[in-house]
Amino acid sequence: MEASGTKNSTKAVSLHVDQVQEKIVMPKLYPNSLLFAKWGDDLSEEEQKDAESLFRIYGYNAFLSNQLPTDRKLPDTRDKRCLMKEHPRDLPTISVVLIYINEALSVIKRAVRSIITHTPEHLLREIVLVDDCSTYNDLGTPLQDFVEQIHKERPGLIKKVRHKQHMGLSQSRMSGWEHATADVVAILDAHIETTEGWAEPLLDRIQADRTVVVSPVFDKVHFDDLHVWLCGGSVEVVPCSRVAHIERAHKPYALDLSPVMRRNALRVADIWLDEYKRNVHIAWNLPLKVGTANHGIDTGDVSERRKLREKLNCKPFQWYLDNVYPDLETLDNVLGYGVLQNALLRSICVDQGVVPGNIPMLYECHFEQPQVQ
Repeated sequence: MEASGTKNSTKAVSLHVDQVQEKIVMPKLYPNSLLFAKWGDDLSEEEQKDAESLFRIYGYNAFLSNQLPTDRKLPDTRDKRCLMKEHPRDLPTISVVLIYINEALSVIKRAVRSIITHTPEHLLREIVLVDDCSTYNDLGTPLQDFVEQIHKERPGLIKKVRHKQHMGLSQSRMSGWEHATADVVAILDAHIETTEGWAEPLLDRIQADRTVVVSPVFDKVHFDDLHVWLCGGSVEVVPCSRVAHIERAHKPYALDLSPVMRRNALRVADIWLDEYKRNVHIAWNLPLKVGTANHGIDTGDVSERRKLREKLNCKPFQWYLDNVYPDLETLDNVLGYGVLQNALLRSICVDQGVVPGNIPMLYECHFEQPQVQ
C-alpha cells in the first residue's frame, strides 16, 4: 500500500494487490489431437469441441484465428542488416494474388489486411482473390461485405475471381495471373500474413533483373523450379522479405494427394526431364516403359508445353544437373526396383532403410515408392 498527501489535504491512497490465481487446467477431450498438443489447457469442454471441429474442417487452428484481430502486428524477424537497407521509391507496381478453397474467413481477412498495411500504397495495384469453387457460406456474402468495406477505404483494390468448378492450384494461379494488371505478380496462398517491408526487396531485385523469379522467406520454399532455370531465368530467395505462412496439419479439401502428385510428376518428366524421366518412374514405383498403357495414368496432352520449351530455346535437363543441382542422384545404375513382400505376411516388405547406410530392414509395405532398388 502506498500513501501520499499532506497534513491539510485528503490523502490519496492507492492499493496494489497482487492476486495469484491458481491456473485451472481443464480435462482434455481430445488428448490425441495435434491441436491440443501445446495449446488449449484453459478451454472449456464446449470450446474444445468447437476448436476441434474447426481444426478438422480447416486443418489449422481456426478457433484461435477467429479471435485474433484482422490487422495485428507481427514480430519483425528480418536480419538487422535488412533494416538498414534502403530501396528506391520508383519500384515496379505489384498485384498480389491470393488463392483459396474453403479457407477460414478470418484467415483471408487477415491476409488482405496485412498486405494493405505492409505494402506501400503507390506500389500495390490490386489484390486478386481467386476462389477455387469454395462451398462454405461465409465465403459468400460475409466475404463480399468485407470486400465492400475495403473498397470504401481503397476503391477498386480487390478483384474477385471464382471458378465454377474445382480447377486445382496450377489453374488457380493462371486465373490470378490473367486478372492481374501490375508490373509484377505475387502469387500466394490465402493463409499467409505479410510483414513489414516484405514487398520492396522483391520488387527491387526484379527491377534489377527481369529474368529472375523471386520468393520471400517461407518455412518451405520450392526453389528448384525447372522451367525457369532451363529457359534463361533463375529462382532466388530474398532473405529481407518475410511472409508468415500457416502450415496445415492436414489438407481437408484433398485427403489423398498422391494421384494428383503422381500425374503432375509424370507431366513434368515428359516435358522437361529428357532421358532422365525414368527417375520419376522409379520414384513413384511405376514401370520404366513410358506411356499410359504401361502405368495406367492419363497425363493429358503436353504437346503445347513441348512447343513452348522449343520456342523459348530452353536448355536440356543435363544443363540443370551440371549447373544447378549437381548433387542430384540420377539412379543410372539401377537394375531393378519395387517391393519384396513377405509371402506369409503380405503387409511386410523388405525396405532399403534410411540414409545414411541404407541398411535393409523389414517395414510396412506402402507401395508409394520403391522400397528396394
